[in-house]
Amino acid sequence: MHNKTLLTYMDRTPPRTLYYKDRQGKLRLNGFVARFVMLFAERFNANLQMAFPLNFEDPSHYSVIIENMVNLNRLDIPMVMDTSPTINKWYNMTNSLHHDKGLLVVPCAKALSKREVYGKLLNGAFLGYIIICTMALSLARSLIDYVFNRQLHFSRLLFSELIFPGVLGQPFSITHFSNVSSKIIYLLLFIAGLYLNTLFAVSVSTLFTHPPKHRQIETMQDLVKSPLQILLYDVEARVMQEHIRPYRSVFTTTNNYTYVLGMRNSFNSSFGYYFSYSAWLMMSSVQSFYQDKIFCTYENLTLFPNLRWAIPLPHNSPYKEGLNYLIELVKAFGLLEAWHYSTFFDMLRHKELTISEPQEDMTPKALTMADMFWIWIIIVVGLTTAMAVFLMEIIWNHRNKLIKSKVDPHSE
Repeated sequence: MHNKTLLTYMDRTPPRTLYYKDRQGKLRLNGFVARFVMLFAERFNANLQMAFPLNFEDPSHYSVIIENMVNLNRLDIPMVMDTSPTINKWYNMTNSLHHDKGLLVVPCAKALSKREVYGKLLNGAFLGYIIICTMALSLARSLIDYVFNRQLHFSRLLFSELIFPGVLGQPFSITHFSNVSSKIIYLLLFIAGLYLNTLFAVSVSTLFTHPPKHRQIETMQDLVKSPLQILLYDVEARVMQEHIRPYRSVFTTTNNYTYVLGMRNSFNSSFGYYFSYSAWLMMSSVQSFYQDKIFCTYENLTLFPNLRWAIPLPHNSPYKEGLNYLIELVKAFGLLEAWHYSTFFDMLRHKELTISEPQEDMTPKALTMADMFWIWIIIVVGLTTAMAVFLMEIIWNHRNKLIKSKVDPHSE
């Protein structure tokens, strides 16, 4: 080409393309697509020149570059890639440079909060055990009193203040008795209280020191049922709209591409994200240095299992044959993988990615009102029930006095 100048332009989607300024303020390019185009220019004695200044604040998306520059013949060889399921679009593209996948990445399941742990402790099974044991043993004790002592207290028929503390594993008083059946009742009460108290103590110790995790999102159905939203650039959303239509409710779009990249690179778990598999490998490499992973993905979250990416070219480009020849050499020598790792190290050096795990405040914290949510619920429900019973007793007692006064008018 004899030092011919080729116009190019690039997006900023590591590990495909990356540009930044070093400490001396010089422009640096990396990424396996950018390095491939640079190698082509070097191999065929050409010079590369950016057709337009690169935007560091708001990098262009590859689809915008293709639509506004490549399709309008403003570039010779762009440093971007494109993919398409239709054969017609491939007439103006090189051979496949890279095989990839498109997948969704979601936050890994986190441990339950203190409030949720209390809810798990004071669940239906626990409360049901207390209620059933109290009612069964109270009823048995009342029947024994009625059979042997001809005493029947309706207030203690299903809930006895003599039985309830024992069920909770607390000290309880034992009335005088001589029959064997009463001894059996108190023995069962002791066993029930010991079992519940021991089980509760072990559960508290286990759940607070090693709290269980929420259910992990592993499928698209799990994602639909969860409150998590997938943050997506609106241009990508339009390209993928036919594929994501059944799950449209889980996607939140934005026209700020820089915002999406910033959220992804900072491991912000407020959203899930769409990743190419090559970009996910970089994020996964960073997470390998963390004690706990922040993001996860699964096979059932793969939207596009087979994506063939190539460089789009202007119509009847004279460089297509040379690019296809170089693609085969690059694949044969494994340069794509080497460029991939080079881009990863550049991002670490430039501090766009960091292997330092996000610091969490591990200092002990006092329990708050929110942590005691279920305790307060039980107290409120208990007090409400007690007040209701108290009012019912007042009404019942007043009714009995009225009936007694009608039957015996001379009584006080």
